[in-house]
Order: sequence, then structure tokens, then C-alpha cells
Amino acid sequence: PVNSLYYAVLLHDIGKPATKVFVDARQNKTEIAHYYNHNNVGAYEVLLTDIPEKFKPEVALLIQYHMQFYISWNNSEKALARDTAFLGQEFMDKLSILHTCDLAAH
Repeated sequence: PVNSLYYAVLLHDIGKPATKVFVDARQNKTEIAHYYNHNNVGAYEVLLTDIPEKFKPEVALLIQYHMQFYISWNNSEKALARDTAFLGQEFMDKLSILHTCDLAAH
């Protein structure tokens, strides 16, 4: 069934085209593309798409948080526990599925 997770899996990297740069975090030119804060841009951009309105808030949040596995949750159990308490286990379960799909797409 079509739901917010479905749209998040399809659109989680929607912010990449707008954030693509060929510089590293220290502003050195690189051959490799980087997509700094694409999750933030994507969370905003998904609100402008034509997916059903009822899904937009949760899809935006899923996109917003999908990089946290890479940024902090894989490295800090404390951060994972804190954010799970804030976001709720059901939302975290959806994020985990999105993360699994993201890994498979690489």
C-alpha cells in the first residue's frame, strides 16, 4: 500500500541535485561530489511536490532524519536513545526501513 514510507523511500534524496558540490568540508576542490545538507533541502522540497497532502508532514520528517544513521546514530547509542524517545519507536522503525533501502540503493 502507498503510505508515507513509500514516498520517503522514493524521494529521500530529492535534495541532492540542489546541494551537489565538488568541494570537501574544508572547501578543498574534489573529484567526488558531496551533497551537504541534502536531507534539509529535500525535506523542504518534498512539501512542494504533488504527493498527497496527508503524507507530506511525515515524509518530510523521514527525509529530514534519514541521514542521522550516518551522522550520529551509528556512532552513539546515547544519541539514538535520545532521538528514539523524542520521535517514538514507530517513527524510528520507519526510519530504519528507509535506512535499509538507502543502503541497498548504494
